[in-house]
Amino acid sequence: MPSYQILRQIDFFNNNALKAVQNKDLCLQILELNEKTAEYGVVLSEREVADLVQTRNKSLYDNDRIEIGFGVLPKIIEKFSKSSFVDQSNYAETLNDLLDLFYYVKSEAKDQISDSDLLDRLYNYYENKCYGSMELMTGREVEILLRYINSGKDSYELEEDDDYGMEPDMEE
Repeated sequence: MPSYQILRQIDFFNNNALKAVQNKDLCLQILELNEKTAEYGVVLSEREVADLVQTRNKSLYDNDRIEIGFGVLPKIIEKFSKSSFVDQSNYAETLNDLLDLFYYVKSEAKDQISDSDLLDRLYNYYENKCYGSMELMTGREVEILLRYINSGKDSYELEEDDDYGMEPDMEE
């Protein structure tokens, strides 16, 4: 069991008693996930976990969102720890970027896509279309997804290999 001394020393974003308790509980839950993610060769240090929780809080604030309970962060960790493009050297940074991206998309899509559908979509992009490139995912795939979702179509049942009719036509 890791020592949790660093968690007591962190000045969490929007530091109030209830928020600090929630942040500490989330940190402890994430640290426990290290047992699962170690199977894939990635673990988070206490400092990295604290940074992730701060990123979560800031991203929620920046995107005018609230989250009940532990939210999506543990789900992101569980899903992306299995990625063939994540290793110990980029794990924490990738999770921070994904967390920011997740809340951005949820806000821009006006919650028209469920958390699990969005996580599945992001994982598919990361693994199969962007080959681990966050820049490509945010610059291309996510923007295509947002245009489709916000186009007002009745359904956003997206096919895995569909370009959603949003790619510009290439002239021959």
